[in-house]
Amino acid sequence: MKHLKTFESYKREDISEEIAKDILPKFQKMRSDGQEVTIDDFDRYMKERGADSDTIDSVMHYLINIGFDFDINNEDEEDDIDFELKNRI
Repeated sequence: MKHLKTFESYKREDISEEIAKDILPKFQKMRSDGQEVTIDDFDRYMKERGADSDTIDSVMHYLINIGFDFDINNEDEEDDIDFELKNRI
């Protein structure tokens, strides 16, 4: 058994830290294989596994604190720039 604690005995922070430590190598491998890992990718990954928004935020916090920087989704930036330009006209 990988973890000795039962699920019920975990605090949200404990389980979020465990999840972050567990998925960090997967995301690092994705990046080393040339894939981007954006916040949207992370959200999708967590939601596919049934995580709620509080857990997603907490895990993201731990990932950032242990040194993982998410890639910026250029499409979102371009959409923001297009929106700003349209509002100026």
